[in-house]
Amino acid sequence: PITYDIFDYDREKAFQLKKNYSGLFVEVPFATNSFGYRSPEIALEKPENTKRVLVLGDSISFGHKVMDNETYSYFLEETLSQNFGEDISIEIINTAAPANSPYQEYYDLERGLKFDPDAIILQLTLNDISDMPYVTVIDVQKHIDRILKERSALYLFLKDVASRIRFQDITGKNVSEKALQQEIDIARSMINDPDNPEVLKAWNMAFEWIQQMTDLAKERGIPFVLIATPIDFQLGREKQFAHPQRILQAFAVEEEIQFIDLLDILQ
Repeated sequence: PITYDIFDYDREKAFQLKKNYSGLFVEVPFATNSFGYRSPEIALEKPENTKRVLVLGDSISFGHKVMDNETYSYFLEETLSQNFGEDISIEIINTAAPANSPYQEYYDLERGLKFDPDAIILQLTLNDISDMPYVTVIDVQKHIDRILKERSALYLFLKDVASRIRFQDITGKNVSEKALQQEIDIARSMINDPDNPEVLKAWNMAFEWIQQMTDLAKERGIPFVLIATPIDFQLGREKQFAHPQRILQAFAVEEEIQFIDLLDILQ
């Protein structure tokens, strides 16, 4: 389960990793810099002879169950540093956080542009897409929800009752598990029933944000790389069931951006 004390409230994107934080996530230590990123401290202005890569993503890019020096951002920085040599410094800015969706990642990109990145990586997993119908994207609603939760016991009680009714759990003890299972069910439908109305709704919502990200990159002439990471139950399945990867690849072709399919590589 996600430990919510690693987050601060964010009015635009609902949550953000705490700044200058040092603690545990799923029993593994991690630290953030003064911007709330799981990256070394970084200057706002890019130094001379420096190349920067802005990483957007979910718990995969954040580094679920791995140490700070075991994230793929860490290894990417090492590899690029070796390839570019001593004359060019490489800085990977890892903005990813557990539970992120394209909605949060759009704001991470918008804010990350101030670091003047030379390339952008967006990593997506299936559950990032299936999460979209549950994302509230109206700032005022999010802000009101937070204020009411902090100040109204009645509001908290009504939210609890609503959750119990929605997930048909009178005791309220299994709401989190049932919500997670519902998310997994939609993710499975993306593979087994790609024309399911809930699946199509999730894709439409996700692409609204992904399109805005690619548009921002194009406006500034920054190369954009889309990485599709599979969910575990996709491994070992026939290629005909890789509907989500084909959808993302078609988008990448249309937008003329680089696409990396880790499902195909891992298979």
